Amino acid sequence: MEVLSIGKRKPSIPRRFQFLSRTTEMLGREEEKAQLWKFLDRDEKFLWWGIVGEGGVGKSRLALQRGAKDVLSWNKEDLVREVLDHERDLWQVDGVNEQTDIPLLIFSTLCGGIDTTDTNLPTEVKEMLHSAIGASGRSWEERSLCLTGHAMTGKQSRFYPMEPNLLGDLFLLEEMQPAVATVELDPRLKKHTKILEIAWGYKPSEVANFFFRSARDFPDHPAIWSLAEALLHGGIPWPSGAAVPEAIYNVYKGVVYRASVTVQGKSYHGFPECEQGDRQVPDTVLEELARRADASGDFPRFKKWTRRHLPKGWDRLHYQPHNR
Repeated sequence: MEVLSIGKRKPSIPRRFQFLSRTTEMLGREEEKAQLWKFLDRDEKFLWWGIVGEGGVGKSRLALQRGAKDVLSWNKEDLVREVLDHERDLWQVDGVNEQTDIPLLIFSTLCGGIDTTDTNLPTEVKEMLHSAIGASGRSWEERSLCLTGHAMTGKQSRFYPMEPNLLGDLFLLEEMQPAVATVELDPRLKKHTKILEIAWGYKPSEVANFFFRSARDFPDHPAIWSLAEALLHGGIPWPSGAAVPEAIYNVYKGVVYRASVTVQGKSYHGFPECEQGDRQVPDTVLEELARRADASGDFPRFKKWTRRHLPKGWDRLHYQPHNR
């Protein structure tokens, strides 16, 4: 579920007369607006209402008008959680296997989907897939359809992630929350932690993108705070020795993170770093991050990430890894 970001800038000539531009004020339809608001104010957890009519009568503009006025004030996380809870209810009804299917869905969503014929697919994931296919109860075709909206058959080799991203990201945060915190983990959460580690090794860019989107869309979620605390602890402040650093850098599973000031002197927000114009990781910082990645055995991932997202910094880096 995506929420439109409706700006006030002047629309271009081709878009001037599109309903999204809202160049002209909407007049009339007061009765329909009242009906829509009454519908949106109902207590049921999950409802759909279609707006039908001939082309050009203003269906999309009517929906947009209500959304611009009311829906944008709703709490996005609560809305997405309602949808996620509804999905979980359907999983129960449709016989989804909690032990075999959910771990596979976690991995697939972390990686943006998986090709089950990929020769580089980790052995652990192949075993997870084999367990899911052979699980008792409803057929794998039925369960995969319920999980992702796409039935896996003998001809279908792709296992899809939970979509759209907002829904999949909140699902991962809910499942992985204790896995990114420094706590004593029970067996199920240890399994999820292992899935996260495997995904980092298989698709580091996709996993980093998940954390980036999640920090943007669900900044107050406990899992985001747990990860942020872990990254800030022991991070490298810049400028060095500053009372309030402009940035704090760290590396996690080979991915370079940068935390910037949210509230001066009080809080920071973190995200995977990438070069933008003149903004680059200082050379001394990048060398220390390379050393840390090397010490943790993540230098190959660090090299791959840095060459792609920090190419100028990589070209200046002369660090020689000890653990190849």
